[in-house]
Amino acid sequence: MADRGIVESKFRALASRFDEATLRLWAAVEARTLGRGGVSVVAKAVGLSRTTIYAGLEELKSTPASKAIKTTLPESPSWTHFARSRCSRFCFITTFVAMRRLLDGWESTSSLC
Repeated sequence: MADRGIVESKFRALASRFDEATLRLWAAVEARTLGRGGVSVVAKAVGLSRTTIYAGLEELKSTPASKAIKTTLPESPSWTHFARSRCSRFCFITTFVAMRRLLDGWESTSSLC
């Protein structure tokens, strides 16, 4: 019963943004996440037919990985450059000293070095 309430609240939060295809796929993902009985729970919570959710599940299975949206991390400066920079060493030392003082129970952290 709690699962149904969670699915209902998610649906209410997102309902205005769904078109038919997106709703079908979202419902399928929610049902798959819930596992056994998930299709029935989502169908009752959202008001979709189970057939529509099963169609979404089939659609998810048939989408090849190459068609899926690829997510990549943005390019970042090399870690070695960051580790060598004077500022990063100072920030690390300052943070370490502040944490050490907190752990040791020091009262004043205003003058760190």
